Amino acid sequence: MRLLRTWPRDRTLGGSLATVTDVRDLKLERIDPTLKPGGFSTLVRLTVKVEGGHWGHAHIRAVTFRALVEVIPEAGQWELDGLTVIEARDPNA
Repeated sequence: MRLLRTWPRDRTLGGSLATVTDVRDLKLERIDPTLKPGGFSTLVRLTVKVEGGHWGHAHIRAVTFRALVEVIPEAGQWELDGLTVIEARDPNA
């Protein structure tokens, strides 16, 4: 699935703009069909590594998300069609 290509920048917990550089610990909690042919929605939990910066220095941190993700088949690949973030938190908090 082209997750990093379709979700390359996001807001960090503090609201800063960041680039997603890694996705890990992806767990699907539920999968349901959608109205789009071959598509599905899934409730997921995942941790991403993000990089962002300000005032000339970079910040790297992990953020754990719980989200409702909609996926569709497109040209022989899975594509992200929708993303609703339910929870975003620091995994070390």
